[in-house]
Amino acid sequence: MAREINTPDEILRRLVFVVYLLCWTGMVITATIGLLQNRLGLLSAAVLLLGVSLFLKIYGERYFEFHRLVKSFPTGNRIDEIPMELRKELEDLFKRFNNTSDWQERQEIRLQLAALVEKEALLLEVYEDKISAIHAGLYRKGII
Repeated sequence: MAREINTPDEILRRLVFVVYLLCWTGMVITATIGLLQNRLGLLSAAVLLLGVSLFLKIYGERYFEFHRLVKSFPTGNRIDEIPMELRKELEDLFKRFNNTSDWQERQEIRLQLAALVEKEALLLEVYEDKISAIHAGLYRKGII
């Protein structure tokens, strides 16, 4: 299957993720050398890189989907094949289901989830645990 070209947003996400990885790796190497050679300048640089790494991690998890990139870096993952709108809709359903105890709303969420899985079967492969926890009946009906 041919992979489609990444969108500019996805390229930016991956670039920021690579910068984060480089800062983290550089911090570890610089701190190790600074400790072994008792060089205060290298330790200061390691602390600076640690600060940049922590900032990128917090910012990246909030705005650049680092949790998804961790799973798919560097070669990709099945989750990358699901369109972002569908992914966000599904994750919104998971949040709504976990935040409510009203059985009618939960049933509506289950029905929406079944419709999404019927439309895009790849969702079950990627989110199998979460989907089966919410709607185990999908397996018995033979949809999946």
